[in-house]
Amino acid sequence: MPTIKSVAKLAGVSVSTVSRVLNSSGYVSAKTRKLVMDAVAKLDFRPNHVARSLVHRESKTLGLIVPDIANPYFPALARSVEDAASAAGYVVILCNSGNMEESETRYLSWLRQRMVDGVLLASTNQVTPERLGQDWPVVLLDRDLEGLNVDSVRVNNFLGAQEAVLHLVALGHRKIAHLAGPENVTTAKERVAGFRAALALAGINPDDQQVIHGPFSYEFGQAGMAQLLSAGEVPTAVFCANDMIALGALKTCRERGVNVPLEVSICGFDDIFLAEHTDPPLTTVRQPIYEMGQAAVQMLLSRIKERSQKTPSGKPAPYRGETILLEPQLVIRSTCSRPAN
Repeated sequence: MPTIKSVAKLAGVSVSTVSRVLNSSGYVSAKTRKLVMDAVAKLDFRPNHVARSLVHRESKTLGLIVPDIANPYFPALARSVEDAASAAGYVVILCNSGNMEESETRYLSWLRQRMVDGVLLASTNQVTPERLGQDWPVVLLDRDLEGLNVDSVRVNNFLGAQEAVLHLVALGHRKIAHLAGPENVTTAKERVAGFRAALALAGINPDDQQVIHGPFSYEFGQAGMAQLLSAGEVPTAVFCANDMIALGALKTCRERGVNVPLEVSICGFDDIFLAEHTDPPLTTVRQPIYEMGQAAVQMLLSRIKERSQKTPSGKPAPYRGETILLEPQLVIRSTCSRPAN
């Protein structure tokens, strides 16, 4: 099996020069770099990254845990994370928790065992300080965790929901329902709060409006919309906690012959790729998904660098608990109009 010494011998350079080329550290001339890479190719040399991580205490690997890879929002977010990490010389390990606390815990342990340099976590919101630990860099992505002083990058969910509902109010709607996300997830809580705040600003009693909680899923959108249509007083507009719920709601309306937007207006949240391709195209709140992933990686890499430097006590630097809050944007398409009556 070829070694770094055999690469150095074939290239006619020192072992330290080969190391600088492979690790992209320090100056090496273009000519020497080519000699080394030609030798690497000829010998089919493959650096032992596990051994390297033990020596240098870094693996050039990041973990990314998302709750539902079937939701198009999260693949788009993962793409952004991978682009930013790759540009910085890191590889990303993607883990899908399936919104299950047990899976999230297992992945956190698994990533720790593989000595990833840091983790980006879109949590199920069941993480405790003990499970998360304080000995490695973690940045929360898309979701916050109540009671944990951990860095996070997310969108202003309250503002996005408020703008969406105020748009429905401006169109003349007074009976507005909300198909909300899980009650224990911070993004869902913040969007419910924005929904209620918009109604209060408009002089509408929030308690008089229907709020139905469920998963951030297409299936819940279908079932939730069916429940609203079966109610005694059908709302003229529905604000959905994400686009997958909104797509499910649209499907139920089509199946029941309910015209969107003439009979019921529907608004989503996220602006996934499918949103502008629905029939009719979905009015929604756009999250800056790509910018969110990029910002989260940059924050995590900064924390990795900081925590590699010991404090005077000899312990890693503590979490700062800083938050980058990005602004949403209301995207008006064709699923919302003035109420018929």
